[in-house]
Amino acid sequence: MKRYINKLLIITIIATLTLVLTNCKDDENPSSSAAQDSELIGKWELEEVYIPLADSTVNPQDLGYALTANFMADGKYEITETESGGIPDIETGTWSTVSGTLILKNSVDGVEESIPYTINGDVGILKVNYEVQPGVVIPADFKFRKQ
Repeated sequence: MKRYINKLLIITIIATLTLVLTNCKDDENPSSSAAQDSELIGKWELEEVYIPLADSTVNPQDLGYALTANFMADGKYEITETESGGIPDIETGTWSTVSGTLILKNSVDGVEESIPYTINGDVGILKVNYEVQPGVVIPADFKFRKQ
């Protein structure tokens, strides 16, 4: 049973991150505070993932998974994802914020995504909703710590 739960949590984390990094939005951002949001500027490391439906918290490092996000003052970002000591997957692009929403635009394909976030000191939370299968959406809170 524990093996099944661990496998489910790994799949949940991977699915969430895939959707977070590939979700697209058609609308342009009418207003933005790009490099002006000093709270986001810096390097952030994923510390835990909370899945409310399961009332479960997962430590990604225990699963051999690491995710860091570096938000630069010039409005650019770099996200590095590594699974079980494998080759890091690096995504780059531009970032901005509007009313508590982080907007990421991937530099490779121009895909844009919007993610609600909060910051309290050196802790940031991304609120993610993703569709596991048609009609089934699961929320998750990604907790990052500023390095």
